[in-house]
Amino acid sequence: MTLRWNASTDDSGSIHHYVVNGVHHPGTSTQKTITGLVPSWTQSYRVSAADAAGNTSALSAPLTATTAPDLTAPTVPGGLRVTATTPSSVSLAWNASSDRWALWYEVLVDGAVARTTGGLTARLRQLIPGTHVLAVRARDSGGNVSASSAVVTVVLADTGDRIAPSAPAGLTAPTSPISAAACGSAGARWVTPPSTSSSATGCCSTSWDRARRRSSTPATARARGRSWRSTRPGTAQRRRTPRR
Repeated sequence: MTLRWNASTDDSGSIHHYVVNGVHHPGTSTQKTITGLVPSWTQSYRVSAADAAGNTSALSAPLTATTAPDLTAPTVPGGLRVTATTPSSVSLAWNASSDRWALWYEVLVDGAVARTTGGLTARLRQLIPGTHVLAVRARDSGGNVSASSAVVTVVLADTGDRIAPSAPAGLTAPTSPISAAACGSAGARWVTPPSTSSSATGCCSTSWDRARRRSSTPATARARGRSWRSTRPGTAQRRRTPRR
């Protein structure tokens, strides 16, 4: 944005400098170009003058101005390709678009926007069996949209599976201490349906069970100065007095 104003006068015969919204500008010029602005940005400006002795004038009347809007769309994404499929999902990748301002991508399934992303990959989930036409386009912060990329067509076979898994049951939160290697700061257990596993109990991760077993060994108990008691079948029960 370029600003202009009428020159100030001073009894010394010259103006040392102007100040435009806090930024110094040579006193020999009455025009300043402000850079680094974004489209459709509205800002108020005021100018003051100063002489060589450091005397400063009052501020000018304010001027409110708005930068021009961004009317240029991003370039079209290229190289759209399928990188993986499952019976109900498709993974895509494409080459980047370019634009002067921030942009993101809209992934289209059969002509409708299915998801948005700031990256160059996307996974489309819960797609129904059949033929789907996929494309991607770019949109910038000014609302300008590129043309759609070349399309890719995928065919997802019908597996005939219409039965959902049974719901997990017996969800509990163990009160025993859990190490930092577990799932965050709390653990959880639930009952696994017999039809999907021979195990009677599920856990948030195998590292959770391993961490609990490590924390209850004689070595770790002695290192912490705590009593330890074995509960494994066929193992003698022992107790150790904490160190003073």
